[in-house]
Amino acid sequence: DLNHNVATVSIFLAPGHEGRGFGLAALKHGEKWMSARHPGIRAFEADVRPENRASIALFESAGYGRKLLRFERIAHD
Repeated sequence: DLNHNVATVSIFLAPGHEGRGFGLAALKHGEKWMSARHPGIRAFEADVRPENRASIALFESAGYGRKLLRFERIAHD
């Protein structure tokens, strides 16, 4: 997804393909592809659930820094 000059990325791997470098390869390839087609991109961002330790490790290993905490409360009628 592209919002102004920031691209939102998401990585999903089929079960059984985790921990083998596919996520990082897909992320790097996607960044390169988007940058070539949208030269004005200044940043990539990703939303990751706090319990998804594998995704957190992936994005941190790719040089992504934590930017904010999002809080949510479910409204009840």
